[in-house]
Amino acid sequence: MNKPKNMQQAIKAHEAAGGYFFSQGALDFFTSRILHNTYDPETGLFVTSEIMGLERDEPMTFAVRQIDLERPNLVTTIGGRHETLEGAVAALREAAAG
Repeated sequence: MNKPKNMQQAIKAHEAAGGYFFSQGALDFFTSRILHNTYDPETGLFVTSEIMGLERDEPMTFAVRQIDLERPNLVTTIGGRHETLEGAVAALREAAAG
């Protein structure tokens, strides 16, 4: 399988493999957004933003995720939550380098 070169290709590979992480229902449930411009095609790492909790006035947080490039139906969280996008991007770069 060719590695997805961008987030859109990664999402298509995930869905074709039977995954649902990127489904509109899952994204809406978790008030989650995929930050497409953070995708690293070499590692499958990317950043999402979520509002955790039931109240919509909760602060937005960020997480580094990884789509498994060999088994694209799998998406895992790398590390913990980040309060800023900058912190999440720094964590993504660190994970990609190491």
